[in-house]
Amino acid sequence: MKLGDPYKVNCTSSCPQPQIIGLETTLKKVVLNQQAQWTEYLVYNISQDSVLFCHFTCSGTQKSTPINVSVFRECHTLGPPSQTHPTLSL
Repeated sequence: MKLGDPYKVNCTSSCPQPQIIGLETTLKKVVLNQQAQWTEYLVYNISQDSVLFCHFTCSGTQKSTPINVSVFRECHTLGPPSQTHPTLSL
């Protein structure tokens, strides 16, 4: 993902009726949408490669899955350096 862009994460459970579905991260997140077996989040301010964890609880057992997020920085190609010619006034 591009540095600074928000990132959508969909945490989906294989459990027919999970008690809890969540996303563990220290980053700011908001819930965009959710149904019985999934929750979609928007995560903000990812400035470096990170690992997020989707988790759910089914019949008292908690399971989690890591999500590796790689961040890239945009490179700008600059043209050749401008050549300046000093002007001498007499």
